[in-house]
Amino acid sequence: KDLLVSGRSSRLYKRLVVEEQTALSVSGATEVPGARYPSLFVFYAQPRYPHTTEELEAAIYEEIERLQNELVSADELVKIHNRARASFFSVLASNSGLAQNMAYYELFRGGWENLLAYPGLIQSVTAEEIREAARKYLRPERRTVAILAPGPEKAAE
Repeated sequence: KDLLVSGRSSRLYKRLVVEEQTALSVSGATEVPGARYPSLFVFYAQPRYPHTTEELEAAIYEEIERLQNELVSADELVKIHNRARASFFSVLASNSGLAQNMAYYELFRGGWENLLAYPGLIQSVTAEEIREAARKYLRPERRTVAILAPGPEKAAE
């Protein structure tokens, strides 16, 4: 998620919002609908007029294919590791964040103690593992696409 859609330095944000200027915004989410059951990787993109949702959808597919076929660069891998670790530790900075994460790990990750291993797991992720995960999970036959658009009466205004 960090590589593709998290923040202004993510691949899709840089490409669609900054470089091509075909989108107003790009973001995404994981663990939708929740952590207990299999989750979705959700992409959100809002087209910049006169561009279309179809253009953005095609660009998202291109970036997914790139991720499946090319290894993440060493610089990108360092950035991903740093961003994920920073995000993890920032959540733990508050008492409520620490309590929520301890409860989450106790309920869904085999025990609160596993929370302590997470930073090391982040650092151990390789470019090859990212490519293999993209190949395994981001396959065309597993996609569900929803396009939210104004109705005909709104679009005409």
